[in-house]
Amino acid sequence: FWLEQDARLRTDFNITSGDKSADVSRYKFKSGMKAYYEKAGVPVARYHLTTTLEEGKAFVEKVGYPVIVKPDNGVGANATWKISNDEELADFYTKDLGTQYIMEEFIPGYIETYDGIADQNNNIIFENSMVFPETVMDIVNSKGECFYYTVRKIPADLKEMGEKVIHAFNIKGRFFHTEYFRLTEDKPGLGKKGELVGLEVNMRPPGGYTPDMMNFANNVDVYSIYAHMCMDNSVSDKGERPYYCVYCGRRDKYIYTTSMADIYKNYGPNLCMHDRMPELLSSAMGNEFYMARFTNIKDVNKFAADVYKKEGERK
Repeated sequence: FWLEQDARLRTDFNITSGDKSADVSRYKFKSGMKAYYEKAGVPVARYHLTTTLEEGKAFVEKVGYPVIVKPDNGVGANATWKISNDEELADFYTKDLGTQYIMEEFIPGYIETYDGIADQNNNIIFENSMVFPETVMDIVNSKGECFYYTVRKIPADLKEMGEKVIHAFNIKGRFFHTEYFRLTEDKPGLGKKGELVGLEVNMRPPGGYTPDMMNFANNVDVYSIYAHMCMDNSVSDKGERPYYCVYCGRRDKYIYTTSMADIYKNYGPNLCMHDRMPELLSSAMGNEFYMARFTNIKDVNKFAADVYKKEGERK
């Protein structure tokens, strides 16, 4: 919604930096994004825009189960789910969804992101990457725990692919957040295990407190970088990534055995933030979160294991 309003303001007041109303459709619609991924030489999942059950069956005949359905014009994993059989497929077409949906073949993998800021000439002046071991769709649908982290070294293939995608979209004067699947098994027609497949883009900062994670991981202020870019198109990032920054979201439904006091005692110097997550974002990111930074991935995983130790669900 706000992307369209931002573009409308630029159009109405003839603000020459950034995208106007005619430009935003290329990254508002998931179906439209795929052409730009392909322009950059990035493989993408096969898809079709949902119409009838018969056409849905024909698509499944091509790609097989499971398939993923989600709003074509949407943000994140809201109203997104997996269809695994004929019964679930038929049920999908009985729903009054109120918007156009896109159906995609399922991609086996975990998500890596290429994020940053592009200046007013489409040059990338800040870059960052994150790993999501579990997809946000699965977290939302299972009401699971949200765990992800920034990396110190962006994989070479992701960096090359991400740069090509940003240049294909010709993004100017804004944050970007692009997502890719790292295949966990061979996927015929798309790639071999370990290779990347394009997912979708969001031409905005990543959600929640992720911009703060970028700051903690890189010892920078992304808001200052963005402001300097807007004012004089200058570059102020040194490109250093001294830390991994990890986000661990807890759920109120669980009883955790590692207390807040113990987390502060054991990880005090590493902790960056601890707070309740606003209800609007809690379905994807948990009800309470801890954010910390470390110089090595082993400590990231140890921290997460301690935060997530639990007795079970509350009764």
